[in-house]
Amino acid sequence: MPMIQLTTNVTVSDSAKAKLAAGLGEAISLLPGKNEGQLMLSISGENYMAFQGRDDRSVAYVSTGIAGKTDAESCKKFGEAVIRLLGEVLLIPRGNIYLTLQEIPYWVV
Repeated sequence: MPMIQLTTNVTVSDSAKAKLAAGLGEAISLLPGKNEGQLMLSISGENYMAFQGRDDRSVAYVSTGIAGKTDAESCKKFGEAVIRLLGEVLLIPRGNIYLTLQEIPYWVV
């Protein structure tokens, strides 16, 4: 039961949303036992966000929640794929992207 919430201050067009959805669906499969068929996704653009005391930089925060545990190497691969995707689709520099992954022991559906 993975959930990815992407929040950014840049405009996210419909075509960018489609590319992000496809790319995030691929990236989630880098985590053992996770796949796009289980993924819930939220993409929110044009939010006020400040970074390093400034609000004039393209930035993003990606929060990912997964049921159960995973390993560090898979998390690293997932994170790298997401950061690369945001750079390609939204032109956000890797240093301006924060990404968290939370392992959730109990997931109610």
